[in-house]
Formats: sequence, structure tokens, C-alpha cells
Amino acid sequence: MGIIFCLAYFGVILYFLCRRPDTLPGSDNKKEIDYTEVSEHIEHLKDLKEKLQAIEELINDITVCSPGKHHKSISFEWVTASGKTMRYNISVISGSTSDILKFAYSERDRLYSLLQTETKKFSGQCMKKQVHG
Repeated sequence: MGIIFCLAYFGVILYFLCRRPDTLPGSDNKKEIDYTEVSEHIEHLKDLKEKLQAIEELINDITVCSPGKHHKSISFEWVTASGKTMRYNISVISGSTSDILKFAYSERDRLYSLLQTETKKFSGQCMKKQVHG
């Protein structure tokens, strides 16, 4: 029985001696953050936020109007296979606004999901890095 207590005692002592000093409470080491990487991530989050605001405004514009006034002009822009940027404006009448709302709700859900994922990555990224104090 005494041998078990001695082994346990030495195990506890070894555990505390082998712990890295920077993991001890009160350690002066702080979390390291790669400024460039964090800055790029913040810009990505800002871009997602702006896209969400634009989709929310589209949804509000369509749903706030009375059914007889659901006329919207929507611009589409894309890059062709040859690299040329094309733009086209479509006038949407009240019958097709429900299709645009379906698209907008779907896009909003996708952006919210992406924003949640990116926010979790960002917070995890900041928690893993160490700064030299």
C-alpha cells in the first residue's frame, strides 16, 4: 500500500515538474496573433457582413412593398469564359418577386452559415497562437 502512495506521489511531482512554464497560471506569455492573417480574416468577415446587409435590404425592399408594387430592377454581373465582365439589368414584376425572395432567403441562410463557420475559425485561430511578451 505504501508503494502505491509513493508512486502516486512521484507521479504528481513529475507531472508538475514536466509541465511547461508557459502553461502555468500567471504566466507572462500571451497569445500570439499573426497580424496579416488576422487582418485578412477580418476583411473576409467584413465582406460577409456587407453581403448579408445587401441581401437583407433586398428582402426588406421586396417584402415591404404592397403586392401591386413589386417591381424591382436587378443587375447581374458575371465574368465570361474569355474574362470579359458582363452586366445585365432585369426588370422584375410582381409575379416573379417570389422567386427572387426564395433565392434571397437561400443566399441569406448560406451567408449566415458561412459567417458562423468563419467566426468560429477566427476565434479558434486567435486562441491557438502565442505572443512573446
